[in-house]
Amino acid sequence: MKRGSPVNVATKGIKTKAAELLGVTGDSLKYRIEQLGMEQKKSAF
Repeated sequence: MKRGSPVNVATKGIKTKAAELLGVTGDSLKYRIEQLGMEQKKSAF
């Protein structure tokens, strides 16, 4: 992707907001997956 293209500048605020939301959900998903992995390891041993 080209940096500083007009489209990117126009949607930067929206993209930033979306990225924040995705980042939050991504982190919580990662956390959940890690927790599930821990649970499975515990039950396996």
